[in-house]
Amino acid sequence: MVSIHPIDTRSVREVLDAGQSLPAEWYTTPEYLERERKEVFTRSWQYAGHVDQIPEAGDFFTFQAGHLPLVVVRDAKGGINAFVNVCRHRGHAVVLGQCGNQKAFQCHYHAWTYRLNGELAAAPRSDREPGFDKSSLSMIPLNVDTWGPLIFVNPDTTSAPLADSLGPLPELLDSWGYDLWSYRFRKEMHLEVPSNWKVYIENAIECYHCPTAHPSFSDRVDVDPDTYELKASGHLISHISRLKQERNGRIPARPVPDARPGYNFFYIWPNMMLEINENMFNIRRIYPQDPHRTNRFAHTYFDRSLTEAEILEVEAEMAADPTLGEDMVLVERVQNALRSGMLPHAQLLMDSEFLLHHVQELVYRTLSGEPTLGLETPRSGQSYLAVD
Repeated sequence: MVSIHPIDTRSVREVLDAGQSLPAEWYTTPEYLERERKEVFTRSWQYAGHVDQIPEAGDFFTFQAGHLPLVVVRDAKGGINAFVNVCRHRGHAVVLGQCGNQKAFQCHYHAWTYRLNGELAAAPRSDREPGFDKSSLSMIPLNVDTWGPLIFVNPDTTSAPLADSLGPLPELLDSWGYDLWSYRFRKEMHLEVPSNWKVYIENAIECYHCPTAHPSFSDRVDVDPDTYELKASGHLISHISRLKQERNGRIPARPVPDARPGYNFFYIWPNMMLEINENMFNIRRIYPQDPHRTNRFAHTYFDRSLTEAEILEVEAEMAADPTLGEDMVLVERVQNALRSGMLPHAQLLMDSEFLLHHVQELVYRTLSGEPTLGLETPRSGQSYLAVD
């Protein structure tokens, strides 16, 4: 077969500067995904869960941060710790099960036992080993921080603070009167996305496709490019607009400050998305499964004042929304095109898709070892509702 495109020998830096996308092989080959796992997902802040999951000492939950098995636990002093869920002996999982309460963690393989602060407390027959040093064999720790009730972890213990990645988002939500503590966790939902993780992110953070591909969303949210306000700064991307109409049957919104817009969507590098309104907020957490598939976990939180009947009503409206299904079709088609080898690079529209370019810059800079927090991608002539 003869390719319809010549081999592109330009550097990735030249390609991005020309307003084109990352090379197709960055979306389709195991080699690039392995680099991203090591350089992106083991060196960034990632949403893990919420404090209501671990209210008491010894409470824990486990989860997979991509390829990393992790455990988050409340220790005896009330602090929150996170560890790689791997025994320092032979690599077996230390903690089994999704959640529970334990006074200590004991590996089910050889009974090595760890305290809630990760220290190795006991290792059977280790007294027979001259020079055996328990203090050097603690569970591998992660950085832990919180934003309100939300718990974040970072495998890179030398990383910049969580606040640097969140940027102005906490201040912005505070200015609109949103208090994350006023919402309670409802449930987690999992979906396998038929595309590379970057294809899913890129689709989610641009609305150039909304008028064509999402008629129902566009009927409800004002997606006019002069109204739909966008910003990219550091690790934070924001979408802010007004609602043209409420969903049918939506429970009435309580009075809110005039400055609060009706639609708010935020992306936090590398794999978290947040939508929030006065009734609920929704967090999406994504991890690559392989070059062509992505795991998507959605956590929903509802305002604590809502009744069960009102929550069920909102959940029914969410289930009826066709936007997610429409996106799954779109990203699968893009992934198939990238796998074909016929499109070495996509051509972006830098006014309409500058957020997409920002994310690709974050990927490129991370894999190149360049700083990312100071990355700014302005859009000419644009004013923002978001805090500068």
